[in-house]
Amino acid sequence: MVLRDVLAMDVTLDISQRKAYTAMSMNMPTSELEDRLNAGNALGVYDRLFLLAGGLPITAGGTIYGGVGVSGSPSAKTDAKCARAGLDAISADLEMQGL
Repeated sequence: MVLRDVLAMDVTLDISQRKAYTAMSMNMPTSELEDRLNAGNALGVYDRLFLLAGGLPITAGGTIYGGVGVSGSPSAKTDAKCARAGLDAISADLEMQGL
């Protein structure tokens, strides 16, 4: 699912999808991967990964179901807060569904 403000730049869609993919693939918040980008880690050159804050894995019952990615705010920290708020809003429903 994608929600996008009409004033958000087009590039935010691609960035948010990459953040969601990265969080899902690595099973960790993308904010925890930022140091790897600065350290010259090989992960930084993988085309689909995006190693900046704003991505969270969607997990329930020990299973990874996908990722949440947010882009377009003035800072990556705000992207991360928005991603957390979105995930928190659905996490109880995921657990109740047995997912």
